Amino acid sequence: MLHADDVGKRPPATITLAYTIQGNRITYVMNADLNTSEVIEIRLEK
Repeated sequence: MLHADDVGKRPPATITLAYTIQGNRITYVMNADLNTSEVIEIRLEK
């Protein structure tokens, strides 16, 4: 979960999550400000 307590000088607060699975690179960019948060749920299945 990305939750911003402070957005600094240039809102919104951002984070990038990147991973590789089965040879494919997946990238997510998340943004948050003082009123909005974002969540990514990752499930690993065997």
